[in-house]
Amino acid sequence: VYIMGVEGASHHGFMPVLEALAKHQVDPAHKVEYVVDINPKPLKAGLYGWHRNLQKDWGFKGGNTPPIDDPDLVRSVIQSSCPLDGKKHVMIEWQS
Repeated sequence: VYIMGVEGASHHGFMPVLEALAKHQVDPAHKVEYVVDINPKPLKAGLYGWHRNLQKDWGFKGGNTPPIDDPDLVRSVIQSSCPLDGKKHVMIEWQS
């Protein structure tokens, strides 16, 4: 899992360069291209607050928002962002 954040980069700055570089990477051991997510909604939900649909998908009920270091929250974010599909996943988060 690679998480890159560049303050002030947004979609007009450095992010397109990072995105292009990431999309041209190949896992040297398995010759598989990386999966690049420029809008990682599960990561943003975990870092900044809840999207109602993810809260339901992840099994948190009653509008209770767990703390950012809650093990179940961290597990849900990682499983949603980087499924065990044999690929490398790159998340570019630019809303810092």
